[in-house]
Amino acid sequence: MRSDGGGTADETSVRNRIDSGTFHGPVVMVGRVDRLILQVGAPTRIIGCGALAVLGLLCLLNSPELPTLRRLGVGSTLVGVVLLGLAIALYAVLSVREAAARRREAAWLSEENLGRAADALARDLALQYAQDERLTQVNDPYPLDVDWTTVHGTTVHSGGPGADPEARLSVAAYFNRLPNRRLVVLGGAGAGKSILALRLAEELVRTRTPGSAEPVAVVVPLASWSPSEGLIGWVAAQIAAAHPRACTPVRGAPAADVARRLIETQRVLPVLDGFDELPDELQADALEQLRASTSGRRPFVLTSREPEYRRHVKDGSVFERTEIELRPLSTLALDRYLNPEGAADAKWAPVLRRLTSHSDDSREVRRLREVLGAPLMAGLAREAYGESGTDPQELLAPGAFRTRRDVERHLLDAFLSVAYSASHDVRDRPGHWDPERARAWLAFLAAWMKAGGEHEFAWWRLVEDVPRTLRTATLAPAFALCCLAVSGGEYGTPWWDRWVGLSFAGGYVVLALVLLGCVHVFRTGPHNGPRQSRRPTGKEVRSGLRRPRNQASAVLSVSAIALFWWFVLGNVGSAGAPFTGLLTVAALWRMCRKLLRPLCSPADPSLAPSPRALLRADRRTAIRFGWLAYARDGEDYLPAELLGLSAAGLLAFWNTNGGQDITSLDTWIWTLGLAYLGCVLGSLVESAWFGFALARGHMALRGDLPRRLMTFLDDAHRRGVLRQSGGVYRFRHVELRDRLAAHAGVEGDGERAPTATRGAGPMRRTAAVTVVLLLLAVGGALARGPFVMAAAPGPRTQLPAACDLLAPDLPRLTADGRKHARGRQRCQAGEQAPFAPDVQVTLSALLFAREGTTGGPHLAALGYATEAGWITQALATGSQSTADAGLGDRSARIVGRSKQPGRTALETAPYSASFVVLVDNVLLSVTYAEEFATRERVVEVARILIRNALRRAGLSDAVPSSKNDERSLTDVPRTRVPADTDNRFAHYERHPAPPLHGAVWRAGERSYLWYLPYTYFVFRAPKHLDCRPRPAEVAKGTVGYTCSSDPRFEKLGWVPKTSVEIRSRHCGSTCDNREVRDFLGRIPDHDRTAWRKGTKDRAYYAVDSVADGSRYRMSMKRSWGFRERDKGEDHAFLLWVRVTVPDDDAELAQKIVNDIHAQSARYETTPE
Repeated sequence: MRSDGGGTADETSVRNRIDSGTFHGPVVMVGRVDRLILQVGAPTRIIGCGALAVLGLLCLLNSPELPTLRRLGVGSTLVGVVLLGLAIALYAVLSVREAAARRREAAWLSEENLGRAADALARDLALQYAQDERLTQVNDPYPLDVDWTTVHGTTVHSGGPGADPEARLSVAAYFNRLPNRRLVVLGGAGAGKSILALRLAEELVRTRTPGSAEPVAVVVPLASWSPSEGLIGWVAAQIAAAHPRACTPVRGAPAADVARRLIETQRVLPVLDGFDELPDELQADALEQLRASTSGRRPFVLTSREPEYRRHVKDGSVFERTEIELRPLSTLALDRYLNPEGAADAKWAPVLRRLTSHSDDSREVRRLREVLGAPLMAGLAREAYGESGTDPQELLAPGAFRTRRDVERHLLDAFLSVAYSASHDVRDRPGHWDPERARAWLAFLAAWMKAGGEHEFAWWRLVEDVPRTLRTATLAPAFALCCLAVSGGEYGTPWWDRWVGLSFAGGYVVLALVLLGCVHVFRTGPHNGPRQSRRPTGKEVRSGLRRPRNQASAVLSVSAIALFWWFVLGNVGSAGAPFTGLLTVAALWRMCRKLLRPLCSPADPSLAPSPRALLRADRRTAIRFGWLAYARDGEDYLPAELLGLSAAGLLAFWNTNGGQDITSLDTWIWTLGLAYLGCVLGSLVESAWFGFALARGHMALRGDLPRRLMTFLDDAHRRGVLRQSGGVYRFRHVELRDRLAAHAGVEGDGERAPTATRGAGPMRRTAAVTVVLLLLAVGGALARGPFVMAAAPGPRTQLPAACDLLAPDLPRLTADGRKHARGRQRCQAGEQAPFAPDVQVTLSALLFAREGTTGGPHLAALGYATEAGWITQALATGSQSTADAGLGDRSARIVGRSKQPGRTALETAPYSASFVVLVDNVLLSVTYAEEFATRERVVEVARILIRNALRRAGLSDAVPSSKNDERSLTDVPRTRVPADTDNRFAHYERHPAPPLHGAVWRAGERSYLWYLPYTYFVFRAPKHLDCRPRPAEVAKGTVGYTCSSDPRFEKLGWVPKTSVEIRSRHCGSTCDNREVRDFLGRIPDHDRTAWRKGTKDRAYYAVDSVADGSRYRMSMKRSWGFRERDKGEDHAFLLWVRVTVPDDDAELAQKIVNDIHAQSARYETTPE
């Protein structure tokens, strides 16, 4: 295959022809292959939108019962319609955006816009080249005569007095005469290669006709180029970074792509300066890239030292070019430059006489001629020995210098010594820099530039030398603000609480740390470059408002927002308003960012008045536009912005799914405000100004650079050490940079570039995968949280436990009160003293949370009606209910007697008073019942209890402020036990007979006075027993009871597992033997029981244990009787009692049996 190509800058013709051979498969023939563009927009769009559409169809067709949808109260049909609509809208929006992108690309690829970009670039470079040439000082007092030799041996003079017109041919004119316009400039160190390239570029730009197809010469230093990057793409990136405005002919055009297109269409002539400054191991690859990138007779200019160039280019067969070699300065040119007035007594006169003398051929003279033959060294020599007190004759002192390199180093050091001498410090008082420290700082700066292959000191790139860990840590304050925003909100219990005791805010902190690690692993690109802001003119504003595209965008945006609001309010209701409002604010914010983005554009360093002015402009722009939180160049979102948006989104989802009752306006302001401040702070951190401040502070702490770095650089510029080119600084010459870098231990270019180390790749990939998995896991867990976590109560967010509300009042109501909680919501309390009236108090404290779309206050209102209904049903007929008790939002008072009889046959159902109070989402109820108490007392006590509970619950606003009828519990008289009524207290003998066996009850020991019907005696036993008759187990005329301990109180430890069995038979006036045998024959295990006789003949007891030996059992049998005094009738009874308790509670069984024995033996008349 052979290809022939030719063309001009305006057109390119390519002819491909296949002469022979066999090809298996398709053959693609193109004129040039520069880059591969993969069109992935359409498949990605189709897959993403198709997935949404399929999910919507599944919801429509199958109508799955999704728990999340049930909680939201949204039907699957509605979700399916929304997903289908979203898929269609998203597909349409992406299609329109792609079409717009194609139109924009076609616009900036047009000949007209490319011509405008080339003209703008030429104007920028004309200013820059003029300034650069002035700062090189090679034209002071007039241009140095730099001669060069062509490959044919012809010497061409660049200028100078007395030269004929043909000899004064400029390098630009010579370049334009070349048929291929491919020039290689060779020369030694300091020979003026860069100056000659600058003159060439400056003249080509200056003489270029605007609007023409003539190329724009752009000088690009090669030191920072890596051959692993394509040459054309890299050069384009350099041009775009240095001149972003010129490379953006239309809004939205990618500057790097425009610059590349300018190179491809030969509207830009690349002037590649410093091939020799590439690392040795990269030079062969770099030359191969250069040959491939400039194929097709594409013009270029290349400068290099000759040894490095000849090492890889042996002859002309490598690629087509014209080579010129710079010649050393002549002694005549040196004489005019160092002694322009030709004075015989000038400082340089003796030295120049020896240099121009043909008879003086000493080693020192030859060496100095070679050194000063380089324009750089000539300029340094004039500067170094321009001060009073210096003598250039020391350069010719015998034995002072051994080699040419020694002289060059001496001149460099002498120049620096003069620049930072004491006299100079006195002359330039703003500096006051210590000479040694100043040289150390300059050495570090030079080493930093040389290690990075940089010729220019761009202050915004200094941050790249700061450790990545420290750079990532600067985002920590912004992330902390976002975490503080979440911590200020009230969220429910997270779904992971059963495994990890971490709050929802704690989970968000974990997400922030993982995202910070993700930033540390993946953000390896350069820091933001400087930006500048500008104020739009009235014409620009009017033009923007009149533009149909902007008008259409505004109308569509407002319509979409209004339609979305209508849909949400119509289908979801006010519950979705906060989330919709958040989306609206976010959309408007994004619109503002897009509309105002042109006012905050990347600055063109070449057009900046000075580096300090560029720094001020970037700082001003960062502060002025920080509220828009613009992302880093090339990124759509800031890390802090993503975190802040997630904080706001989580609050919105939580508000919609369960936190609406507790999400107050203060919470919204706190969360959104701090999240937004985090975004703004993250934006400021990304600015070039902050990066420079961080780098300056970091390096100042290390002692590498001064704290007032910009002041130091300005002073170095005044001293002539640095040159200023727009918004960057350069060393006066690369040799000066290299000399200072050598002092810092950096010899080769590009030493700072990262090198591939074994294992670094796999380790980085492992870290990346780990961080991504963690981010997905933690992010997914947090995103799931608002949908599945239990709804939080609100607007009242917390409520003390019910028993905490009742406990302070219990001692004023009982002699020995005891309470137990049924969870946090209910508390029951009662009297435990055996000889005090029975008191029962129940307090309920319910805090309601949202369920689906039903709010906590509404659920509390439903609970209010239910609670009042239950209490009313529990009372006997004739109870009274008052709908408004004057407490809370709603309250009810219910008074009556319970349907349930008293605990014993001698008790009547006491009065019971209940108050039910509703306050927001809180429901409080109190029920108070007291034995022997009047109706008025129970009502007043219950009222006092509910008021006290409201105050302790933090609901004082629910209690009327009037204190006219306020009484405390101490003001209410206690109820006394009636002395002469038929009650359980009157039938109990408090001074019993001696016991049968074991322990007896102490006077105030917790117990209860029990009376079982038809047993005719009262006895003490634990209060928490359930006594039931057992008629099926006894014969006619016999009553039987089994009292078992309540399992609820067994778990509380108030009573051991207890069983009390009682059999009582009324025989009439006497009990005959048949009745005795029949009674004893029906007693369980009577014959197997080892009975012992008591103190009296008619009482027997037994102590044994159950089969497994873990329970203690005490039994008693006896006969007893009494005579009714009123009627004179005798009554005889047979009695059997058995009490079973755990082995450790044997005394309880003894107390019960002994008390029954004593109470049944106290009557005056006992039949035989």
